[in-house]
Amino acid sequence: MKKYIRILRYLKPYWRRCTQAITCMLVLGVITAVPPYLAKNVIDDVFLAKDLWMLNLIALVILLTYIIKGIFAYGQSYFMFWLGQRLVMDIRNELYRHFHRLPLAFFVRKTSGELMSKITYDITLMQKASATGLRDLGHHSISLVFLLALAFYRDPFLSTIFVLVLPPLGLIIGRLGSKIRKITRRMQSQMGDINTAMKEAFQATRIVKAYNAEGYESGRFMTRNRKFFDLAMKARRVRAISHPIIEILGGTGAAFILWYGGYQVLTGTRTPGEFISFLATLGLIMSPLKRLSRTYHTLQEGMAAADSVFGLMDETVPIRERDKGRPAPLLGSEISFDNVSFQYENSPVLQEVSITIPKGEVVAIVGQTGAGKTTILDLVMSFYEPTSGRILWDGINIKEYNPTSLRSQMAVVTQQTTLFNDTVAANIAYNLPETPLEQIEAAAKMANAYEFITALPEGFKTLIGEDGIKLSGGERQR
Repeated sequence: MKKYIRILRYLKPYWRRCTQAITCMLVLGVITAVPPYLAKNVIDDVFLAKDLWMLNLIALVILLTYIIKGIFAYGQSYFMFWLGQRLVMDIRNELYRHFHRLPLAFFVRKTSGELMSKITYDITLMQKASATGLRDLGHHSISLVFLLALAFYRDPFLSTIFVLVLPPLGLIIGRLGSKIRKITRRMQSQMGDINTAMKEAFQATRIVKAYNAEGYESGRFMTRNRKFFDLAMKARRVRAISHPIIEILGGTGAAFILWYGGYQVLTGTRTPGEFISFLATLGLIMSPLKRLSRTYHTLQEGMAAADSVFGLMDETVPIRERDKGRPAPLLGSEISFDNVSFQYENSPVLQEVSITIPKGEVVAIVGQTGAGKTTILDLVMSFYEPTSGRILWDGINIKEYNPTSLRSQMAVVTQQTTLFNDTVAANIAYNLPETPLEQIEAAAKMANAYEFITALPEGFKTLIGEDGIKLSGGERQR
């Protein structure tokens, strides 16, 4: 319930839409009980009493009932779909923003396929639980309440017998729901593996083809896809068994009620209209019961996804990554390391390193692979915190500064070429959308890239594809 309430809090800004949706649900719930209520009048006042005026009146009431039902069913469907899509958009936006606030160490632990699965697959499950689940839970619960009230109004004794079936039914459905939640968690993990396999294969298409590994990659994907299929079928088996259970228990109760109620009609202790009205009410009760069972299982899938998504949202963000601290001034004299040590979990990388880099100098850091050259850069950029020691910016510990203001003064050329599926100009002026074209062209000339850029079909406006796939390796580097 805590997770579900947390999901529903995202709907708070849209309370007007919620009010409209709830109003439609209430009307639909009430109006569902009208046709079985009129069944008594149809039998006793029309067929047995042969009252033509009453026949016309009841036919008109039924017509108006279904017109109203159709109008409010449309409203409920539209408003709940709007709320569900809006909720998904807001949660997806918040999760994506949160990802960018997490430290680099977080992304070392997680695969990109796993994170993509959270934003796509998991949040879609949450949408079913919030929008579809809320709609069905509200509509069918209200319908069930009014139909049960009508049943008790017609026959308290038989209704009590029917209600006695509900507790064991709820216990069975609850246990099945727990199984579905566990299976859904495994499906989420497997979907992350599928996304990872696709991303790796697509990004390394040249390598895959060069090593004739198409069959190997296809087999790797098919294995993961098959595991997901098996889990999906296991979940479906669990969900499918609830409906026969409801049918068997409901049918058992209905058989007894039919025998007992029919006996009362034959002995004259109740009218045929009263009994038909009661039977019609029980028949209609079975539909929301089965739908509530399905809705409960949908909610369990959504709650498994919510556990995962909210778990990531609650991932601790270091204080410095939350943009605390004062803005860093422009570098005046030097950057220095004062006995800095650092380790990745239990793997030491740097031990008591002391370096002073004066402003205006070009410094090369040379060492064997794994010696910590990249780590030094990562520490200056505040991607990681030193295990011990200090990094000083003009003599001030960089922990006192806002990391965003530090990074805004730095430019990085990484060993691995990283480009975005955007224009050449947007890639050169990344995160600086207002940069004049003259400055972009000047930067391109400095990088010996101006000539091949102007030769592209649309020059600086050319879209270069994912990771710059439309450019050669040398062009991507420049």
